[in-house]
Amino acid sequence: SIGPGDLQLLADGQPVKLEGFSLNTTNDRILNIDLADPVYYGANITLSYNGTSVLSNTQQLSEFSNLKVDNRLPVRYNIPGKIEAEDFYYNNGLQLETCDDAGGGYNTGYANPGDYLDYLVYVEEEGTYELNLRVAATANNAQVIIQSDAEGSFVSMDTIRIVNTGGWQTWETQSSNLYLKSGRYTLRILVRQGEHNLNWFELDRSSAVVQHQTFQDINIYPNPARERITVNFGSPVAGSVQVEILNILGLEIYRYLTSSTDQIDLDISSLNPGSYSIVVKAGLNERITKQLVIL
Repeated sequence: SIGPGDLQLLADGQPVKLEGFSLNTTNDRILNIDLADPVYYGANITLSYNGTSVLSNTQQLSEFSNLKVDNRLPVRYNIPGKIEAEDFYYNNGLQLETCDDAGGGYNTGYANPGDYLDYLVYVEEEGTYELNLRVAATANNAQVIIQSDAEGSFVSMDTIRIVNTGGWQTWETQSSNLYLKSGRYTLRILVRQGEHNLNWFELDRSSAVVQHQTFQDINIYPNPARERITVNFGSPVAGSVQVEILNILGLEIYRYLTSSTDQIDLDISSLNPGSYSIVVKAGLNERITKQLVIL
């Protein structure tokens, strides 16, 4: 029975709340400590013990102070920043091969529709970023979908076409703009169609287009929905407004275009039940993505 305050955990000098303790099921000389507060990759973690509650038979555990804890959480990359393709958190279907581009290393290749790469990221500041992809391809039909799980499930943020570079090891940097929310989440590069090789990608805040949003957020109701939904902006939006509904593969299956409105009513009775992404665009740069469930 471990007393409150017997163990103290610090992450970057700040106390971490402990939730419970248990003996490891495979080795009763190991004590498991459950945390109530999150601890992140890169944090400097220390543990102290100044009690009498931990024993082996009758022998008490000696007190200790600020012992360093190995932080073995998976790497999470800071955005803005550059990420090598091979430094994925999870790879579904792509293969690694030796890369002839400057810097060497490896690139991912042999892409097929449905393959994807997951990267753990920490986006310091919400806004529009310039996305640079270091790619090679031999045709103009390759497309990838950039997704994130920032809202609890993966939603599509943009579809990017990769153009022919002239060879599988002939490398070019191809760019697009991407709006990212701040926080810790997973970025997914999902292959929509065609083949390409990827050496690295970079998200750069400094050279990105500054976003001036005409709306801060939107309200979609009902959600889950059956036959109709309402998209409410809270206040009138000037200029053109476009609503797109994308399926789980990021394919556009519904589009509605209007202008100068504060609310849109949509008939979705023709869509099959399932999970979708709904993308609302206003003007040149304003963009919000939400999840939509159809029953």
